[in-house]
Amino acid sequence: MIEEIDSDHARIIELINNLEMLVSTGSGSSPIMEILSTIIDEFEHHFENEACLMNSARYAHRDEHISIHGVLFDKLSRFVYLLETGDSGVDRLILEFLNSWINFHVVEYDKKLAQTLLRR
Repeated sequence: MIEEIDSDHARIIELINNLEMLVSTGSGSSPIMEILSTIIDEFEHHFENEACLMNSARYAHRDEHISIHGVLFDKLSRFVYLLETGDSGVDRLILEFLNSWINFHVVEYDKKLAQTLLRR
């Protein structure tokens, strides 16, 4: 179970690194939108897995943890809109946000979940 969470994190980080490569080479909005869509799909998959684990463990901080997932999707929706409307520089903002968010989320939220799951 924790291995699956770690595997999801590795895949998401790999995709963020791919996004960074696209942004740094000035690849344009189409490939960036494509990888961003894949990142969003991976987050959805990951969060579904986490929700199942939290439910089965009767995780005390479930609602708070899940609400943070909603914040991510709200922010990514706004970034998608800005990217679609041709807002220049949004690609770098997306990258900065994702790098910051994944690091914070794993350390602050997923680590606590993992500790609870290991105690079961």
